[in-house]
Amino acid sequence: MAVAIGFVAEHVAVVQRGELIAIDSRFAVRGREPPPRGIVIVGIDAPTFGDLRLRYPFPRSVHAGVIDRLTRDGARQIVYDISFQNPTTPREDAALLAAIRRARSIVLAVTQSTGFRRPVILGGARRIEGWGARLGVAQAAAPERGAYVRRMFY
Repeated sequence: MAVAIGFVAEHVAVVQRGELIAIDSRFAVRGREPPPRGIVIVGIDAPTFGDLRLRYPFPRSVHAGVIDRLTRDGARQIVYDISFQNPTTPREDAALLAAIRRARSIVLAVTQSTGFRRPVILGGARRIEGWGARLGVAQAAAPERGAYVRRMFY
């Protein structure tokens, strides 16, 4: 009976709406917080395409250059939110893998897995992690009411 009640409560819109209101209220009480100091977000936007005169997806050597530049400029942590799961050309892939290996501390996005703890990433997860890189899930649930992402996949 408890399992049935829990299942129904999880899937009834009224309960879900109430939970979303509660989550939003807790964040509203906390108020806006400024981002931590020392964080820089390097984004890809319309001016980026114009400046580089490239179409997406960018060659892997471009990403390698960004990683090397951030490493050279002293980034303590690089978090790359682009998934590199499929090979491109040997030269481009080698450039990216070499930059990942040179990075002091990098987290790479993973969007696919072939099973529990077997993420799909160029070069192989064990090899990449052996270099000190970490892998992170890059898929968020679809935005909910108010265009907020309130939950992440486990």
